[in-house]
Amino acid sequence: MTATIAIEPARLADLVLGGLVHSDLVSVSIVPDTNMATLELEYAAGNVDRFVVAPDVAMAACVRLALAARLDVLAEAGSPEGAANVTRMAVRVGADRADLLVSVSARRTGLEAELHLLGRNGRPLASRRIVSLRRCPTCKAFYPGQAVRCTVDQSELVEVIERPEPGGTIGHYRIDRLIGEGGDGLVFAGEHAVIGRPVAIKLLHRSFADEPLAARRFVGEARAISRLHHENVVEVTDFGLLADRRPFIVMELLVGRSLHVIMDEEGPLEVARALYIARAIAEGLGAAHTAGVVHNDLKPSNVLLLEGGDEHRPRLKILDFGAASARGERQATAEGEVFGTPFYMAPEHTRGLPTDGRSDLYSLGVVLFEMLDGELPFEGDDAAVIARAHAFSAVRPIERAEGPLPPAVAKIVSRCLRKSPAERPQSALEFVTLVDEALEILGRPAWMRWMP
Repeated sequence: MTATIAIEPARLADLVLGGLVHSDLVSVSIVPDTNMATLELEYAAGNVDRFVVAPDVAMAACVRLALAARLDVLAEAGSPEGAANVTRMAVRVGADRADLLVSVSARRTGLEAELHLLGRNGRPLASRRIVSLRRCPTCKAFYPGQAVRCTVDQSELVEVIERPEPGGTIGHYRIDRLIGEGGDGLVFAGEHAVIGRPVAIKLLHRSFADEPLAARRFVGEARAISRLHHENVVEVTDFGLLADRRPFIVMELLVGRSLHVIMDEEGPLEVARALYIARAIAEGLGAAHTAGVVHNDLKPSNVLLLEGGDEHRPRLKILDFGAASARGERQATAEGEVFGTPFYMAPEHTRGLPTDGRSDLYSLGVVLFEMLDGELPFEGDDAAVIARAHAFSAVRPIERAEGPLPPAVAKIVSRCLRKSPAERPQSALEFVTLVDEALEILGRPAWMRWMP
């Protein structure tokens, strides 16, 4: 159902919030477009109503909703598209209360808002069931949730209840096995139950389900990666919420070895190989920076080397954008908290200042240092001591059994690890140019590599 409606901007937000409290409405999204905006209402039974409203009305409603949820309104010119902030809020209409998960993000055409009903009057929506899949009880084939009968044997399909564990399902996906567990979530290998496409599924850990900042970072990771399309960055193919409102991200399933594992097994890498790997990482980072995304947690365990590449063109993927932020912004963290890995963090990052692409290039410099040396530039057991070393201590020379590095190679590491962002390479493209120059010098006879 699509219709054009005329409504006062201030009334739209009131009607949405009131509808979430008093009806079987479970989620609302307001999506701006160039000429009009779409208001989408989803009900407990699964049916959806869509209305078209004027974009200025949608903008006013989004601002009102954001202010009610105490979110920052990112509507200024030049705001990074897709920079979302998420929070939980309670709305009262008379004696009734609705508990909501609210997300507001900036778009070129305005603000986009999403509201999901978590519960009413203190009771979670335990009775709501999201029918993502159905299955034939005879031939065991999976079908989309809207299907009724099996096309092979005409059996009436039965609903598949979500069970986020091996052997179960998440959304439209069948889960095969657990392949990883991080600080905030679980990663499963599985496949799309209907079309059979292999996928990796990252699910927010249950212990973080009620923490707004964790949900905000998780949603932010999905938004960040979904904006990136580069062969060296992991691809996100889907995003959704479980019936208990925990978010999940669906990504391409990758097979390979992390750079961390490779260095642990092989020790310091040959110089040209390290440079080619760093170059490929920089190309992926460059795509992220062009899209306004700063990774903020680049490290060897977040770089996966795939089969099929060669020394001059390694196949790799940059993973885990859970710490990502929009260019020039602080991370989505609690006050005084910094999210990342201290051994690889730029000085401005450790101090909680806004980061940009040059902060990622600092981290890439640390990774390159480690590939060439076998050890980190600063090590220890105290994160605060490591952070201070990155901010104030001089970086020791790289040590290799065959002797010092050619100056062109040492220059790349030195430039990346400057304390001031203004003294580092100013873009991933500049980093790639420095690497290409160093590789050209490495191709010369040994006695010429030290010539300017």
